[in-house]
Amino acid sequence: MQDKTEGLKRISLRDVLFVIFSKLHVFLGIYLTLVLTTAALAFLLPPVYEVSGHVLVKPFLEPHLKLQAPLATNIRANPVTPQDINSEVNLLKSPQLLKTVVERLGLDRPEPASTWLGRLVKGVESGMKHLLVSLGLVVEVKPEDRAILELQNQLNIRPITLSNLIEISLKGPSPEKITKIVNTLLENYVDFHIQVYRVQGAKDFYAQQAEIFHRQLKETEADLKKFKNQYGVIDLTAQNEANVELLRTLRESLALTEAQIRERQLKVGVQSRNLARTGEPGALTKEVQSAILEELVRVLGPLLVERERLAIHYQKSSAKYRAVDRQVQEIKEAYQKQVRELLKGAQLDLEGLKNYADTIRGHIKKLEGQSLMLSQKQVDYERLLRDLKQNEKNYLLYLNKTEEARIEEQQEANRVSNVTVTTWAQVPSIPVFPKRFLMLLLAGSLGLLVALAGAFFAYYVDHTIKTPSDLGRYAGLPVFATIDLVERRTE
Repeated sequence: MQDKTEGLKRISLRDVLFVIFSKLHVFLGIYLTLVLTTAALAFLLPPVYEVSGHVLVKPFLEPHLKLQAPLATNIRANPVTPQDINSEVNLLKSPQLLKTVVERLGLDRPEPASTWLGRLVKGVESGMKHLLVSLGLVVEVKPEDRAILELQNQLNIRPITLSNLIEISLKGPSPEKITKIVNTLLENYVDFHIQVYRVQGAKDFYAQQAEIFHRQLKETEADLKKFKNQYGVIDLTAQNEANVELLRTLRESLALTEAQIRERQLKVGVQSRNLARTGEPGALTKEVQSAILEELVRVLGPLLVERERLAIHYQKSSAKYRAVDRQVQEIKEAYQKQVRELLKGAQLDLEGLKNYADTIRGHIKKLEGQSLMLSQKQVDYERLLRDLKQNEKNYLLYLNKTEEARIEEQQEANRVSNVTVTTWAQVPSIPVFPKRFLMLLLAGSLGLLVALAGAFFAYYVDHTIKTPSDLGRYAGLPVFATIDLVERRTE
């Protein structure tokens, strides 16, 4: 390791120059070959041009917000995601879009060669291709498919970092042709994008659905109006509450009337049985009391006392006793007659109470039936209201959808979408290859290094003795003296 380091330290500029001059023919050969080859390529190769265009992917607005877009000022759209950018890149590379470009520009038609060399090369290629196809080694490809594949391989479509832009670039020898290809691609891309995102037949479908629900809405409104007119419905809930309150009142009245009927039946029955069994009404109740009876009782009392007094002093066959007894009998008969009439009136009142109770029961039954009918009609009425609201909701929904679809179609007709071509391709005047000055500069600098390396390599693989030190190193003998080369003089 130390010997190698010492050997490296002994290499000087003189040694480098010695190697170069000893292998000058190698150094110059390599250098001139590289420089001349690069110069030939720089000046003889056809120029290659590059064009590019840019597409901006804008934030996507939701369909339900598009109706508000012309009026609202604070609507926020969905941000553009990397998935959206990649989707648009794939659309730009899609064979359907490239097929349109190929058909419009006729890229599938072969171009005639401009030179005899080009024609010769194309003839050889065509012959080789037919030979390989006839041998079954390759499959014959349609010119259109080949043009699409070549265009797909030549196009460089990539998203620009930290932006919503997509760059489309293309290289080729003809600046006009590649410019036309890129611009045609961009023009058809916007239409293709709109066609891909378009919902086919959406407007007609939504309009038909809106018409169906509008018709159902009108039918439901007519049914509801007919229902109200038929049953006199103003507010079924209020009517049900009124019926319930009236039923409660009638049931209370019926209970009170039935209690009165039972009480009167009991009292009148007792009076009637006493009167039928003994001929005496017994204890008078308030139902069979009157002013006449009170007057008869008041008159009968003294007569009975008088008759008892006369029975003590006179015979019952005496005229005075018989006269008093006759008055007593007449008053009793009048009393019983009055009691019978009062009992008959009480019976009529009892029948009236029964009839009243029956009337109340009829009203209660009628109200119960009406309440049941109202409950059923309440269900039908709520169903009609529910159908009305649902049909109205569906009609408004599809009406808004129809308007959204109409706006979509109008935007498509005006070629409005969330992608915009920001930069169209311009015909370039400066080729991207070959860059002659740069190529010559690199060939001159790199040629020196390669030529120097070649000279060193040729020097070290050459084992001929060039210096006295080489003789001592290779032969192992000491060198005592050297004789310089003396040029021969001619006189």
